Amino acid sequence: MLLSGCLPLAGTGLLAGGAVQLGFLLGPTVDSHGGEVGAATALVGLIGCVALLASCWWRLSAPRIAIGAAVATGVLSFLTTALFVFLTAAPYDAIVCGNSSDFCGLGVVQVVPTLGAVVPWTVAGIPGLLVVVADYRRNRLREG
Repeated sequence: MLLSGCLPLAGTGLLAGGAVQLGFLLGPTVDSHGGEVGAATALVGLIGCVALLASCWWRLSAPRIAIGAAVATGVLSFLTTALFVFLTAAPYDAIVCGNSSDFCGLGVVQVVPTLGAVVPWTVAGIPGLLVVVADYRRNRLREG
Protein backbone atom coordinates (compact mmCIF):
# COMPACT_ATOMS: atom_id res chain seq x y z
CA MET A 1 0.00 0.00 0.00
CA LEU A 2 2.74 2.42 0.94
CA LEU A 3 4.59 1.51 -2.25
CA SER A 4 1.54 2.32 -4.37
CA GLY A 5 1.56 5.78 -2.79
CA CYS A 6 5.33 6.33 -3.02
CA LEU A 7 5.77 5.39 -6.68
CA PRO A 8 3.43 8.13 -7.98
CA LEU A 9 5.14 10.59 -5.65
CA ALA A 10 8.60 9.77 -7.06
CA GLY A 11 7.31 9.66 -10.64
CA THR A 12 5.62 13.03 -10.42
CA GLY A 13 8.80 14.38 -8.84
CA LEU A 14 10.73 13.40 -11.95
CA LEU A 15 8.04 14.95 -14.15
CA ALA A 16 8.09 18.14 -12.08
CA GLY A 17 11.86 18.36 -12.54
CA GLY A 18 11.39 17.89 -16.26
CA ALA A 19 8.80 20.65 -16.34
CA VAL A 20 11.14 23.03 -14.53
CA GLN A 21 14.00 22.10 -16.89
CA LEU A 22 11.77 22.66 -19.93
CA GLY A 23 10.79 26.02 -18.47
CA PHE A 24 14.45 26.97 -18.14
CA LEU A 25 15.11 25.89 -21.72
CA LEU A 26 12.10 27.68 -23.22
CA GLY A 27 12.36 30.87 -21.19
CA PRO A 28 15.37 32.54 -22.78
CA THR A 29 14.83 30.96 -26.22
CA VAL A 30 11.21 31.89 -26.86
CA ASP A 31 10.93 35.06 -24.82
CA SER A 32 14.06 37.15 -24.46
CA HIS A 33 12.29 39.73 -22.26
CA GLY A 34 12.14 37.89 -18.97
CA GLY A 35 11.20 34.30 -19.63
CA GLU A 36 7.42 34.45 -19.23
CA VAL A 37 6.96 31.48 -21.57
CA GLY A 38 9.43 29.44 -19.54
CA ALA A 39 7.80 30.38 -16.25
CA ALA A 40 4.37 29.52 -17.63
CA THR A 41 5.66 26.18 -18.93
CA ALA A 42 7.17 25.29 -15.57
CA LEU A 43 4.03 26.37 -13.69
CA VAL A 44 1.68 24.42 -15.98
CA GLY A 45 3.97 21.40 -15.65
CA LEU A 46 3.91 21.62 -11.87
CA ILE A 47 0.13 21.98 -11.81
CA GLY A 48 -0.10 18.95 -14.11
CA CYS A 49 2.10 16.99 -11.69
CA VAL A 50 -0.15 17.93 -8.79
CA ALA A 51 -3.20 16.78 -10.78
CA LEU A 52 -1.49 13.53 -11.74
CA LEU A 53 -0.48 12.88 -8.14
CA ALA A 54 -4.04 13.54 -6.96
CA SER A 55 -5.43 11.11 -9.52
CA CYS A 56 -2.96 8.42 -8.41
CA TRP A 57 -3.76 8.94 -4.74
CA TRP A 58 -7.49 9.07 -5.52
CA ARG A 59 -7.51 5.24 -5.62
CA LEU A 60 -6.16 5.07 -2.07
CA SER A 61 -8.31 7.60 -0.25
CA ALA A 62 -11.32 9.86 -0.46
CA PRO A 63 -11.18 12.33 -3.37
CA ARG A 64 -11.05 15.43 -1.17
CA ILE A 65 -8.18 13.97 0.85
CA ALA A 66 -6.25 12.94 -2.26
CA ILE A 67 -6.68 16.37 -3.83
CA GLY A 68 -5.77 18.17 -0.61
CA ALA A 69 -2.67 16.02 -0.10
CA ALA A 70 -1.52 16.59 -3.68
CA VAL A 71 -2.09 20.36 -3.47
CA ALA A 72 -0.19 20.44 -0.17
CA THR A 73 2.66 18.60 -1.90
CA GLY A 74 2.75 21.21 -4.66
CA VAL A 75 2.74 24.10 -2.20
CA LEU A 76 5.33 22.56 0.10
CA SER A 77 7.55 21.73 -2.87
CA PHE A 78 8.38 25.42 -3.26
CA LEU A 79 9.70 25.50 0.31
CA THR A 80 11.54 22.18 0.13
CA THR A 81 13.10 23.11 -3.22
CA ALA A 82 14.38 26.37 -1.77
CA LEU A 83 15.79 24.49 1.22
CA PHE A 84 17.31 21.85 -1.08
CA VAL A 85 19.00 24.54 -3.20
CA PHE A 86 20.28 26.27 -0.07
CA LEU A 87 21.77 23.04 1.32
CA THR A 88 23.31 21.87 -1.96
CA ALA A 89 24.34 25.12 -3.66
CA ALA A 90 27.61 25.58 -1.78
CA PRO A 91 28.91 22.04 -2.44
CA TYR A 92 27.78 22.25 -6.08
CA ASP A 93 29.48 25.63 -6.50
CA ALA A 94 32.70 24.37 -4.94
CA ILE A 95 32.81 21.13 -6.96
CA VAL A 96 31.43 22.17 -10.35
CA CYS A 97 32.25 25.86 -10.54
CA GLY A 98 35.42 25.88 -8.50
CA ASN A 99 34.26 29.24 -7.10
CA SER A 100 35.54 30.84 -10.31
CA SER A 101 32.58 32.04 -12.38
CA ASP A 102 29.89 34.57 -11.58
CA PHE A 103 27.55 32.87 -14.08
CA CYS A 104 27.85 29.48 -12.46
CA GLY A 105 25.39 30.59 -9.78
CA LEU A 106 22.63 30.47 -12.39
CA GLY A 107 23.64 26.89 -13.10
CA VAL A 108 23.26 26.13 -9.40
CA VAL A 109 19.74 27.52 -9.36
CA GLN A 110 18.82 25.60 -12.53
CA VAL A 111 20.65 22.29 -12.26
CA VAL A 112 20.36 21.47 -8.57
CA PRO A 113 16.56 21.58 -8.21
CA THR A 114 15.99 20.10 -11.67
CA LEU A 115 18.26 17.08 -11.33
CA GLY A 116 17.32 16.66 -7.72
CA ALA A 117 13.62 17.42 -8.15
CA VAL A 118 12.57 14.04 -6.89
CA VAL A 119 14.19 14.78 -3.49
CA PRO A 120 12.40 18.04 -2.61
CA TRP A 121 9.16 16.86 -4.22
CA THR A 122 9.24 13.60 -2.26
CA VAL A 123 10.05 15.36 0.99
CA ALA A 124 7.19 17.78 0.33
CA GLY A 125 4.89 14.84 -0.36
CA ILE A 126 5.58 12.89 2.82
CA PRO A 127 2.92 14.69 4.92
CA GLY A 128 0.32 14.21 2.19
CA LEU A 129 1.30 10.58 1.73
CA LEU A 130 0.90 9.96 5.46
CA VAL A 131 -2.59 11.50 5.37
CA VAL A 132 -3.54 9.37 2.35
CA VAL A 133 -2.21 6.20 4.00
CA ALA A 134 -4.06 7.00 7.24
CA ASP A 135 -7.30 7.53 5.32
CA TYR A 136 -6.74 4.28 3.43
CA ARG A 137 -6.26 2.36 6.66
CA ARG A 138 -9.27 4.04 8.28
CA ASN A 139 -11.43 3.05 5.31
CA ARG A 140 -10.12 -0.54 5.41
CA LEU A 141 -10.96 -0.80 9.12
CA ARG A 142 -14.51 0.42 8.47
CA GLU A 143 -14.98 -2.08 5.65
CA GLY A 144 -13.39 -5.03 7.37
